[in-house]
Amino acid sequence: MKALREEGFKAPIQVNYIPVYGKNAKFMDTFLPGVMSLAIFLISTVLSLLSFISERNVGTLDRALATPLREEEIVIGYSLASGVIGIVQAVIMLAIAVFGFEVHIEGSLALAFILISLLAVVGVNLGILLSNLAQSEAQAIQFVPMIVVPTFLLSGIFWPIEAIPKYIRPLSYLLPPTYAVKALRSIMIRGWGLSKVLNDVIALLGFGVLFLSLAILNMKRRY
Repeated sequence: MKALREEGFKAPIQVNYIPVYGKNAKFMDTFLPGVMSLAIFLISTVLSLLSFISERNVGTLDRALATPLREEEIVIGYSLASGVIGIVQAVIMLAIAVFGFEVHIEGSLALAFILISLLAVVGVNLGILLSNLAQSEAQAIQFVPMIVVPTFLLSGIFWPIEAIPKYIRPLSYLLPPTYAVKALRSIMIRGWGLSKVLNDVIALLGFGVLFLSLAILNMKRRY
């Protein structure tokens, strides 16, 4: 086509591209929401997983259990503390996306921030849950591929959920990043508000509560 243009050939039909959503959307506008979701989820999960195990190995957790604090209060406290770190990471991620990669956000920046922060908290709670199943950092590291590989392949980060074979597609909906990627793209590219991504937000809240509840039950059973 380039050679034909250089020889003076002109296409008989002029093609104009009119975006359905957004204005002159770039590749990064579609790609970065998925990458941000993947990064914030994995970082939050792995950091809380290793941090909780480290606290247990150095005896901090045993000292906390020796106080009048109940198991659920300790777990929730760790979740809140690590969640604050996750929220800071969410701010950094959005700042890099907007100012570094010049990603255009059609919808609410505040809603995008809340969604990423919620995903970070879900990752933190999953990390705490997994830490109760591992005895050491070496065992904990073995959980990382079990999280990374399905998230890479099945959560819609690099290709649509519809492109995944039907017989394994249901597994996509067992991964929290699936809902975050879908909602974040809808906010940033389509300009959707909370009402249109509410189901995804509720799903993330459900994952967060589920992981936290299981972590508390595991700690009660263990101690």
